[in-house]
Amino acid sequence: MLYDIRTETLSRRAFLVTSGAVGVAVAFGSLPEVGSAASPLAPNAWVTIGEDGIVMIVPPAVEMGQGVQTSLPLILAEDLDADWSKVRLAATPDDDRVYGNPGFSNQLTTVGSFAVTGYYEKLRLAGAQARAVLLANAAELWKVPASELATEPGIVVHAKSGRTISYGDLAKTAKVPNPLPQLAAADLKPPSQFRLIGKDVPRLDTPAKANGTAKFGIDTQLPDMLYAAILYPSVQHQKPEQIDDSGAKAVTGVVKVVALPAGVGVIAETIEAARKGKDALKVTWSAAEAQNYTTEQILQDYSAIAADWNQPGVEMLGKGDAAAAIKGAVKVLTADFVSEHVSHVCMEPLNATVKVDGDKVETWSGNQSPTNRKILAATAAGATPNKVTVHTAFLGGGFGRKTDGDELFQTTLLAKAVAGRPVKMIWSREDDIMNDKFRPLTAQHVEVGLDALGDIVGWRHRIVNESYLARVMPPDLFAKVKRDVVSGGGGDMSYTVPNHRVEWAGGARRRCRGLARHRGGLYQVCHRDPDRRDRRAQRAGSGYLSDRVDQGRSARRDRVPGGRRHGRLEPEAARSRARDCLFQCAPQSHRGSGRGVGRRGERGDQGPSPVGRGRRRSRRATQEHRGADRKRHDLWAWCRSRRADHRQERRRAADQLSRISGHADVRCAADGGEGDFHRQQADRNR
Repeated sequence: MLYDIRTETLSRRAFLVTSGAVGVAVAFGSLPEVGSAASPLAPNAWVTIGEDGIVMIVPPAVEMGQGVQTSLPLILAEDLDADWSKVRLAATPDDDRVYGNPGFSNQLTTVGSFAVTGYYEKLRLAGAQARAVLLANAAELWKVPASELATEPGIVVHAKSGRTISYGDLAKTAKVPNPLPQLAAADLKPPSQFRLIGKDVPRLDTPAKANGTAKFGIDTQLPDMLYAAILYPSVQHQKPEQIDDSGAKAVTGVVKVVALPAGVGVIAETIEAARKGKDALKVTWSAAEAQNYTTEQILQDYSAIAADWNQPGVEMLGKGDAAAAIKGAVKVLTADFVSEHVSHVCMEPLNATVKVDGDKVETWSGNQSPTNRKILAATAAGATPNKVTVHTAFLGGGFGRKTDGDELFQTTLLAKAVAGRPVKMIWSREDDIMNDKFRPLTAQHVEVGLDALGDIVGWRHRIVNESYLARVMPPDLFAKVKRDVVSGGGGDMSYTVPNHRVEWAGGARRRCRGLARHRGGLYQVCHRDPDRRDRRAQRAGSGYLSDRVDQGRSARRDRVPGGRRHGRLEPEAARSRARDCLFQCAPQSHRGSGRGVGRRGERGDQGPSPVGRGRRRSRRATQEHRGADRKRHDLWAWCRSRRADHRQERRRAADQLSRISGHADVRCAADGGEGDFHRQQADRNR
């Protein structure tokens, strides 16, 4: 063995270099503008190394602009000790047996910020395994023990003899051992030796997106391709009962009209013909339960459930006896909140391209779940998932919407109707919004108990909205589950929901204040700003926030030097405090009597100076004035230097951000505009 097998090893299944796994990594190839001309060495299914030194890494998660196709390859490249300038991306895979996310049930699904945390150890072990293969081949080439070798970015080093060899040169003759070296977490590079993780590195997807060569799902173009448009019902779950397609078939270029479970599809030679044929359809729709759905009524029902603590619910968090604490509170605040349906409105409307050829199905789309796409395409085409190939492009926005795959399912049904020719469907923005999986309605009821000092002694919070688990699980399975989660996605608008409860009581007062400082309707309780509460209460039309909470304590705090003041300051007092703060923050060597701090002809807060511009100054007055000028000049010179240092730090941060994001204009906010504004404001307040 090249490495000792530790007790805590990664499953060999994840790294077996089978013909299928290597086929995924190599057959997909690279992005045309960044690929390697030759990639003969595949140490495992995750990475290939070309003779030109190009390291091609398979990104298992999809890129929606969040940078995951930089962060995940970077994790692998860290333990491979790859030269980042030579790292390139292969295509996103569709084999979850090899590339599945351990943090998401081994699925190829990018959602919920599970990518980095889920893949972190798996990718580091893959990089270390590939590095071990390179070290073994270098050791055999030089006839030295592998323990004497080390790596620098892109090269293997033998310190004793001073020899080095690049990864590209090793790839010319290297062989992959069988079995592969098995590594454990203890074999990974310690964080103190990290060259890439946590460092400022350029994103891999930026060049293609900047020069326009990046391919999104909507950019798919295939030979002999047809286009499709679907007429959907105005209410979910309605089905077509009678279809008059004579007008659609009369449109030049229309190939076929297909009845679907949730609409009527028109297939044509051009997208214009498909949409024109869709508009010419006359369809009678069946009745559906959702026809009786009204947002207003559902919100009223939800609000009533939220306010009734006797209603059953699923407890999400419970600490102490919140009900008893609130019952014994000096003051109880209550608030109700509602949020309506929200559409995803991805920048790139949902689209899919599918080709059905016998029992083989091939799909092209920007999607968040290749695993889900395989299942859906196989179901629609009457095939098995192993007969489906999923090509995943960049996503023009996802937000979770592109995990569902309803648009791909419908496109597959249409492609099956014209077997042998690929069919591309692009939703119009109207279709996209009308058929969205909306964020569900939510009603929330909050009760907060305060003691005599205004501190929180109990907090009860009930949330009523659609049950996520009830939507994704069969009813019998959901009945056995003893927990639930608050849904952040969307679903059918005809589904009514259980509720969730959060209760909290007791604990340190400081923790209470921190809890109350979270943004929300009760944010003003902690700030104790009577004016702000009054304004909020007037807008909201409720009086509970207009009561002045613990004014005595607020007044006591105002008397503390340097304490926070919750009311507004008069303009002159604000200017005085700003000058005092500036003066106190200056170095001791730059502090004077205060007479020189201010504009020419002023003595700080002491009123106009007797030394005016139009008078003839005495020698002593002139000397005093020049001394004040020097003090003022030194003080403001120090202030300018501090501002310059601050701007320099902001520019440095902006430069790093621009390198990561690929946008050169990120610096504009840090490069003078905002600083000039604050400087002008400071000049006005002096």
